[in-house]
Amino acid sequence: MAKPTRPTKPSANTGLSSGYGASSNERTYGGRVKNSFFGFKTGIAMLIGGTIALWANEGRTAKTSSTLDKVEAIVEEMPDPQTVDPRFNGKVVHTCGFATTADTISDNFIGAKENAIAIFTDVEYYQWEEEEVTKTRTNSDGKKEEYKEYHYRKNWVSDPVNSSNFEDRRYRGKNFTLLQADETEIWAENVTFEAYKLPKGLIKEMTSRHDLMLNGKIEPRRLREIDNLCIRSYEGEEALHDDFLSQRSDSLNKAASDTLDGQDREWPGIDLRYVQVRGNMVYLGLNSQEPHVGDVRIYYQKIAPDNVSIIAKVEGNTFQEYYNPYDKQTYWKLTNGLHESIEMIDDSRRDNSVYAWTARILGILLIVGGLKCAFSIIPALFSFIPMLGKVVEMGVGVVCWVVGVVWSILVIGVAWLFYRPVVGVILLLIVAGFIFFMRRKPKPAEAEADDGSYSNE
Repeated sequence: MAKPTRPTKPSANTGLSSGYGASSNERTYGGRVKNSFFGFKTGIAMLIGGTIALWANEGRTAKTSSTLDKVEAIVEEMPDPQTVDPRFNGKVVHTCGFATTADTISDNFIGAKENAIAIFTDVEYYQWEEEEVTKTRTNSDGKKEEYKEYHYRKNWVSDPVNSSNFEDRRYRGKNFTLLQADETEIWAENVTFEAYKLPKGLIKEMTSRHDLMLNGKIEPRRLREIDNLCIRSYEGEEALHDDFLSQRSDSLNKAASDTLDGQDREWPGIDLRYVQVRGNMVYLGLNSQEPHVGDVRIYYQKIAPDNVSIIAKVEGNTFQEYYNPYDKQTYWKLTNGLHESIEMIDDSRRDNSVYAWTARILGILLIVGGLKCAFSIIPALFSFIPMLGKVVEMGVGVVCWVVGVVWSILVIGVAWLFYRPVVGVILLLIVAGFIFFMRRKPKPAEAEADDGSYSNE
């Protein structure tokens, strides 16, 4: 956390958006053909990358599916986790119980303390953002050229935006931050599950977050320190921001007289001008209802002790991952709430399926895109006649889609043939049938004789 760098003096223009045009290179016939040669190299790389990605994804999917089947077959119920039962040592079990901790953890920014399994902070900054839009237009002589437009708006963002390189000079140097805080995850060291101790890997599978209400849980000294840093930041910025001066006086008086959460201050004798606490949020700025560039807001959440369900291998008084030596895969699972083992395994199967299909779609798109790039030279050669070039481009696109999808299914089928032969054979038969259908020629009409005549005797 450090004092921000002061920006250069900006223009008094404070509009929420602006456009700035910049012409780019003309897209001539020679330029299009030249670019298509670079596209060939890129396309080949994309084709190879997509093929490797599809193969690897199918291997991962098959191995994960096999591991889940094995876990379902060997998992045992451990009905009473309140005592360490040596009979379950070394076995994969399903059990339900209460996960809790005696630790009190705190964050490093405001020193908020809580008896919780984890504390999370999400930080946002109020900044100017630049949006670049590339457009194409046709000149009077028929040539195409690209130009760029830049638009600007204020918005809450997760990271400070460097405005020193903004294209529009009116917006350069306008961004700054009062303070910068890191987004953090603080986890308790000692978390128990009834009579067992949870390892870190399982602890971090707890995902049920709740707002961490901050009143009464913050160090007053730390709030005073943060407020002093904010005051110094504003004193440095007010001389630089003309548009800020007119709002500072009224907002300062209002912020100084406001109470925290609409109640009496919980820290008597501490006059906080720029630090406001609202429920689970710490706001750094004059007025959280009227944000200014440079303001910061930090949200606090926690994971509280809760009922959980576990599938894992028992190791003494703790748990470890089950290892499937055949597929070289590991598995354990913790879910908030009380759930049956089959419900948890089916949930893992759904996750595996979603991941697999997402990767397949991305792999197919990568392969099709690679083919289009590799063969972009064909429509480029015909683009000297714009209409002809568009027709050829559409034809090449259709061919690339057909070839790309068939190639992708072929790769997936061969991968499954390698990892899971039965499914692989089915997929390869589908591809073979499709190719046979595409190559099949219609039979000639048998209604006419070879000489083209027909007689009725």
